[in-house]
Amino acid sequence: KRNRELNEEAGVEIDDSEETIGLYTNLGRAYFQEKDIDAALKYFQRANRLLMATPHQNELPIAENWIQMGKAHFSKKEYDEARELYEDALTMLQNVLQDEKHLKILHVRHDIAMAYCREGEYDEGLEVLLDVLAKKKEREESDLYLVKIHFDLCSIYIKLHRRQKAKVQIRNAYEILADKKVPKKHPYMLEKRKYDRKIMALSETSDLASSSYDDISSRTGST
Repeated sequence: KRNRELNEEAGVEIDDSEETIGLYTNLGRAYFQEKDIDAALKYFQRANRLLMATPHQNELPIAENWIQMGKAHFSKKEYDEARELYEDALTMLQNVLQDEKHLKILHVRHDIAMAYCREGEYDEGLEVLLDVLAKKKEREESDLYLVKIHFDLCSIYIKLHRRQKAKVQIRNAYEILADKKVPKKHPYMLEKRKYDRKIMALSETSDLASSSYDDISSRTGST
């Protein structure tokens, strides 16, 4: 309220709908952080109704809200609904950003890949995530998001009992963590050790089983 009063005193025109959209979005994010997913989704949906009724310069605000709703559905294990929201948001982002290596696009494609995998559609999920990895590497940014991609690929390969491929992903992740001198108690270092244990628990004969996933990796040029 005080910010609104200050803006009015300064002669700045206030858009009530934009202010309300921001309020609903922030409430949704706050409830999401508190893991009250139903309440979060309610506020994201309220924001969406206003967004759809309000003219915008482009579709970015709508896309970002749909991603938030997708994350809420993903948390509720409603993976099909989440993926549909992500895919629609992706189309909007692609129309506006016109750059397949833009981080917003990579992040939502990452979300799509994980939704596919949670639905048990590993072929589709791996193909998308390996392409996200390839495009992220093209950006020549060695950061913690790249570690996250390697971790998620490692997790998928573990579920598929692909021991050697999981080892490659966790090794790549560790190389980045070591280069960044990430402290031993950092959550990513703890996660790395968790994956180490899971890989050790896999039988060395796991990789002998026939699989179509090698073909996916070779097509994308990733490992």
